[in-house]
Amino acid sequence: MEVRYPTRKSAEAALHDLLQTYVLPAFGSVSKPDLDLAMLVALQDAGIVAPDPSEFELMMMLRITPTRARNLLSRLASPPPASDDSK
Repeated sequence: MEVRYPTRKSAEAALHDLLQTYVLPAFGSVSKPDLDLAMLVALQDAGIVAPDPSEFELMMMLRITPTRARNLLSRLASPPPASDDSK
């Protein structure tokens, strides 16, 4: 497993998306699991984490437990909940 370094452009785009997730709809209102998922997606978008990492790769790279790695991969694979814009 090699360390991947992002380009400046991909890092800026990933950080922008991550910050948007964190501040919308209100600063800090996103749940911890959603923030973890957003962080993983940002790391993927920046090219630091592979687009389809194995459970082992996530465990080693992020220094997380097997259960947490499985949960992240499961949430990554499941479609996001539909937003209710009819309000």
